[in-house]
Amino acid sequence: MWYSRRRQRFKSYINAPITQHLLGWSLVAILGLVVNGIGFFYWGYDYGLEGIGATAAEVQHIKQQVSTQAQRMATLEVQLAQAQQNADIAQQVIQKLQQENKNQLASVADMQEQIMVYQRLLGTKASSTPLNIDSVKIHKTVQGLYQYRVLLIQNQANQGRIAVKLNLRVIGTSKGKSIELEPKQVELQYFKSVTGEIELPQGFVAESLEITAQPQGKKAAKIQKNFKWDVAS
Repeated sequence: MWYSRRRQRFKSYINAPITQHLLGWSLVAILGLVVNGIGFFYWGYDYGLEGIGATAAEVQHIKQQVSTQAQRMATLEVQLAQAQQNADIAQQVIQKLQQENKNQLASVADMQEQIMVYQRLLGTKASSTPLNIDSVKIHKTVQGLYQYRVLLIQNQANQGRIAVKLNLRVIGTSKGKSIELEPKQVELQYFKSVTGEIELPQGFVAESLEITAQPQGKKAAKIQKNFKWDVAS
């Protein structure tokens, strides 16, 4: 009985359409290829990891370390940018304080000069000339120019406000060499500091500075003084 049933199944399989046979064998072949493909993939993956000397867990650990280091680098870049910004702000504050210190020193120097001028005015005797060219100071700027400061003092006998035309001439060491500056029109009462800049030609060596002050008025006398070219350090 068992043998007859097996013959019937085999006969039905033989008599089945060929398309059903092909479909069955195709499914079996595809399943085999999938299994083999999966097996070769994992074999190749493990072989590749062995080739580089690391397991899958080690590779994952390395990836995590790289990600952590990248985050740390980003944090350090932000901190560096903040530190640079703070350094720039500190530099600006220092420069501002230095400038304010220079301004304060200049103000103190101005006040000291004013005190000295007042002391001179109190001790000055009556004079026929309306003013006096008291002093001159010369400084060299970072741009290579020379900044001068001429102090004019009005005599005690002449308390009114006066207008003065001021001429300056730089005399060189070579004979006949001099530089005429543009005249200045100034007004003063008691005293006045007149400032300006001088640009010397290349190779010109200054020896002295000649200053001429011409007060306005019919009877006003011209005052002229020559000062040594002494550049303050």
